[in-house]
Amino acid sequence: TTTPSSFCSNFAMRVPRNRFAAASEWLAKRTELLPDQESGETKFRFDNWNAEACYAHDPSGNIVELIAHHELPEETPDSPEFSANEPLGVCELGLVGPDLRKMADTLEAVGIHLWDGTLDEPGRLAFMGDREGVLILSPVGRGWMPTGRPAKPYGVEALVSGERNVKVMLPGTPHRISTAYASSHKGPRWYEGGPKRWPST
Repeated sequence: TTTPSSFCSNFAMRVPRNRFAAASEWLAKRTELLPDQESGETKFRFDNWNAEACYAHDPSGNIVELIAHHELPEETPDSPEFSANEPLGVCELGLVGPDLRKMADTLEAVGIHLWDGTLDEPGRLAFMGDREGVLILSPVGRGWMPTGRPAKPYGVEALVSGERNVKVMLPGTPHRISTAYASSHKGPRWYEGGPKRWPST
């Protein structure tokens, strides 16, 4: 069991759509899955995204999510054991700040648009990007799923695919986002920087 540190970020790794059951079993063998605070369930279904996920703490105490989006095409051969090589990459990264509208306007200016959530209701999340990759804008103090641990504005540096090569600072935060041009760009599909360490097989 990993004890959460004073630093806590939130990020997700996407797994092939046919491998969620194997991936969650693989993770559960290596660390404790984080349960829903009310039901105690450790697997979460998101019907509006047609996705399912599980959560754990990484060795640094970050909240890590494994998520399978069933409307995305990637699959890998079924096998009894999931492999640490199967995750497709980082697909969600939490960015905490005091003014989500200003943060979103900065991302919109470099081609990263609101995909889900809202900027119009206080306390809500805003998902910038698309199904293949989102930057999750969170207000300070909002609880991260599934533990309810309050979100804090620890600095994040990320490199994502975008419409052009540019670097921006999100207003009122220490977050630095760089975009690199990708001809097949849709949203922030991949990331560098931030926590990505996983247990070995």
